Amino acid sequence: MPSANSTLSTSPSAGPTRSYALDHTLAFALCLGAAMLLLWPLLTGQMLFGGSRSDMFIAGYSFRLFGAESFLANGAIPQWNPYLFGGLPYIAAMHGDIFYPTAWLRWIMPVDVAITLGMAIHFVLTGWFTYRFCRSLGLSWNASVVAGVAYELTGIVASQMSPGHDGKLFVAAIAPLAFWTLLGAIRHAKTWCYGAFAFVVALMVLGHYHPAYFLLIALGIWALYLVFFDPERPADVNPVKTLGLSLVAVVVGCGITALQVLPFLEYMPFSPRAAGGPDTGWEFATSYALPPSEIFTLLLPQFNGVLDQYWGRNPIKFHTEYMGFLPLALAALALGDKARRRLVIVIGVSALFFLM
Repeated sequence: MPSANSTLSTSPSAGPTRSYALDHTLAFALCLGAAMLLLWPLLTGQMLFGGSRSDMFIAGYSFRLFGAESFLANGAIPQWNPYLFGGLPYIAAMHGDIFYPTAWLRWIMPVDVAITLGMAIHFVLTGWFTYRFCRSLGLSWNASVVAGVAYELTGIVASQMSPGHDGKLFVAAIAPLAFWTLLGAIRHAKTWCYGAFAFVVALMVLGHYHPAYFLLIALGIWALYLVFFDPERPADVNPVKTLGLSLVAVVVGCGITALQVLPFLEYMPFSPRAAGGPDTGWEFATSYALPPSEIFTLLLPQFNGVLDQYWGRNPIKFHTEYMGFLPLALAALALGDKARRRLVIVIGVSALFFLM
């Protein structure tokens, strides 16, 4: 069994004289270059969160502008927003990325620039973190770069920028980082990775609640695989201790978010989405689910139409699930990888589970 260090440093495609720093630098440059295929308008001063129909343009921008102006004027995050209805709690009613690090950008630059830059940075990090995760799994440099760019440019990531769904983009970027830190903690027995994982969990929750709890389920499956089924797990792994530390990291991460979560829990009974409100019930909860007919958009993004031409069953739809033929074909080829069959099975079953 290879040691933790040898697994992390495996570089099948790199020549013996090429340094890992150069590998990582080249990979980052490719992720940045791929992102700039879509991000170049920001270099000319344009905003990347869509037109008059985008959620960011309609509401999110004003939330963030109010928060930034209040902080710069008073030196504190506002507790109350008097400009909505008869007034709303600012923190409790979830006015965007209040405690997420991107909020700091709005204290030092114009709000529209800060929002655009925050999303652009995460767009690049989506590919970079995926690349680093794949390298830690022992994949070749070529395979890892392809995986990073493919995930970075997939529709469910890239299309979040148009409506300004920055929170979803944040969690999409953090997802491979979360899997990577948990891999380091369990397979590579790096204790400090549990602390890093706790911090990542906090970022997930502060980024966007909805994708965060789905991601936590996926990470739970990943932890069980690493402890019980991973052929490269340490021979002396203690399932109770390892899963216990992973759970403690999740609890600590959620505890870090208490400054946002506790006010939100107190506000929930007064929300229109609380029990008995207009936005409740099974019908509402599933109204934005992926209709089975739109599975074809994984290969053909215009199958159900895009934006004004959308004719599917969702009430509104600003994103696409498009992945493209090449990434799906490469994923299918993984079925023949006997060396990583268990890994392919757990990822495939998880993908099918979350698709359902």
